[in-house]
Amino acid sequence: MKRLTVICGFLIFLSFLLFFPKHALAHAKAGLMLWFYTLLPSLLPFLILSNLLLHTGILDNFMQKSQIFWRKSFGLSSQGAYALVLGIFCGYPMGAKITADLYEKHRISKEEASYLLTFSSYP
Repeated sequence: MKRLTVICGFLIFLSFLLFFPKHALAHAKAGLMLWFYTLLPSLLPFLILSNLLLHTGILDNFMQKSQIFWRKSFGLSSQGAYALVLGIFCGYPMGAKITADLYEKHRISKEEASYLLTFSSYP
């Protein structure tokens, strides 16, 4: 039943695209322009800055001073605290991205990454 519903929904969507191509193209263009003028300028600086902080090591010195606070209050390392702070202040995708980057570089454990994703990457 669920598969039939998905197939019917897809066919209805496809038929709208085929019967109204001008509207589909106009709305696709509007969506791309929304992304280009809104999301790209707001997220790109944060992505570049966070990658610079992660790769240069400035992050370690900056977050090390408050490590005791983060360990006692949230149970996070200084690296995990950075992901939490960016997730709260920069919004939804940044917390998840920073957590994934830290886990891939083996700076946080899998348990800490799972713990961080529960509350640092909310929309």
